[in-house]
Amino acid sequence: MDIEKHIKEYLIEHQAVSMEGIGTLKLIKNAAKIETTTPSSRRIVPPSLELKLVNDNASQSGLIEFIELREFVSQNEIRNNIALFSNSILNAIKEGNSFKISDLGEFYSTDRHFILFTSNFTSPFYISTLQLPDIDIDWAEPLLKTEQQTPKRRLKSGIIIVGILLALIFIIAIFYHFNRNNKFSSPNRTDTITLKTEHNPQRTDTLEAKNRQYYIVVGSFNNRYNAEKLSEELMMQNYAPQIIKTANDMFRVSLGSFATEAQAYEALQKILKTDPRMQIWIYTE
Repeated sequence: MDIEKHIKEYLIEHQAVSMEGIGTLKLIKNAAKIETTTPSSRRIVPPSLELKLVNDNASQSGLIEFIELREFVSQNEIRNNIALFSNSILNAIKEGNSFKISDLGEFYSTDRHFILFTSNFTSPFYISTLQLPDIDIDWAEPLLKTEQQTPKRRLKSGIIIVGILLALIFIIAIFYHFNRNNKFSSPNRTDTITLKTEHNPQRTDTLEAKNRQYYIVVGSFNNRYNAEKLSEELMMQNYAPQIIKTANDMFRVSLGSFATEAQAYEALQKILKTDPRMQIWIYTE
């Protein structure tokens, strides 16, 4: 049984895979940025996914069920094979060696106890499956000298800037489309809050300014299953999320609602102090 192959397939589909005794490999989202390569050129680094190991005690039941659907063997046999794979990693660490998972990276340790993981960013599998390519762009003369340029040079600079903006929009659209189409299995039911709009004469509850609620939103989907999956993950992190269905049929996952924007902003700052990587914002209708 090729456990390594199943781990990679499960990771691509679910963005995280847990192995008891090892931890959870998670795909962390990195925002797009522009890097200066030379005085006359820039590089657009698109949004990317970085593979990191989280040392936790998360259940590996999802991986077991995933393999069961593909191998048609008992869960006990699958569990034993995963245990053998995990022991191979632990034994390599205890002996002061690293353990490689082809295309993804390798497990290692600096003290033979605490397990670390480094991604193989140069792997063709990693680049084609998990990453978007960098884009090199020839830059016109520095923007600080715009006022000294001739009309032709100003036009050329303007065209280049517009091209860069269009490229960024295109890259962000691709990344959004990739996230939106992620498939999640076995969604759990969660409570849904439906917000009525002021333009609907048939509504039973009017949302007036004095009753307006401000929500801290951590994710927005046009697919309810995706919202439920994110809620499930947040509950495992000791949050109490709610799913809000908006008037335009979007499903937003909220970490709390507040009567004033100031209260919502204060709560948002507390969450970011605990988890600076969390991408959250304030939403109201």
